[in-house]
Amino acid sequence: MTDVLLEPQGGARETGVKAVHLTLDILETISQAPNGLGVSELALTLGFTKSSIFRHLQTLVDRGYLLQNPDTFRYMLGLRAASLGRMAAKEADLEAAAQGPMRQLRDEVGQTVTLVVIDAKSLLVVDRLLGFDMLEISVRPGSILPLHATSHGKIAMAFSRQPLMELARSRPLERLTPFTVTNWEQLEEQIALIRRQGWSSSPQEIMLGINALSAPIFDRTGDCIAALAIVGSIQYVPPEPPPQQLAALLNAVRSISMQLGFNPPSR
Repeated sequence: MTDVLLEPQGGARETGVKAVHLTLDILETISQAPNGLGVSELALTLGFTKSSIFRHLQTLVDRGYLLQNPDTFRYMLGLRAASLGRMAAKEADLEAAAQGPMRQLRDEVGQTVTLVVIDAKSLLVVDRLLGFDMLEISVRPGSILPLHATSHGKIAMAFSRQPLMELARSRPLERLTPFTVTNWEQLEEQIALIRRQGWSSSPQEIMLGINALSAPIFDRTGDCIAALAIVGSIQYVPPEPPPQQLAALLNAVRSISMQLGFNPPSR
């Protein structure tokens, strides 16, 4: 089957593209002005009418990307824009720190290795290295993973400072396979065990025959911002991990965390 991409024709498409360009121009221009900018200054700088600039500004304020000083009426970057910048920088730092340890882990265990970023609402796969088995286990970068049915998600609920347990409780615990945990008491027991042992396994919970072994990655503040996982057939990634496999994973996450500035507490 061939995917068909439908796009607006002619003027509608052109107008949409111009609107996007103007929105980005506004954000970039304001970001270069420490004291903010007013509607007239933006209109003069960007060459658009004040009414057009004002409509874009109102939308950006409503979405939290800009805020307006009530005394000067100038616009400045809002918390949402600042948050995106921090997330982008954090992800770039994380991926750079993870490259070497991920490759070493994949080469040592021979299985697919995935890197997942944790935020307040989701688990996003940002990188993966395919294993060497004839059967390719692939988790695509850009995939959003469920919290309750993956070892990555249980790591996030166990160690992240984000309110992910509350988020998971707000949604049904969907049964993806006969092995998916859909009982809250059982899930909470698993989370408590994961906190004690420092790793998570989710045999056949998201897909039959597949398991993932995950461990947390911490930043310099001690927050769990990501999870690293070995993913493969349950034949090669068993529910109770072989000591060598677990040691390799824990060494990898320790190396990445230390590169991010994490200083583990002394025991």
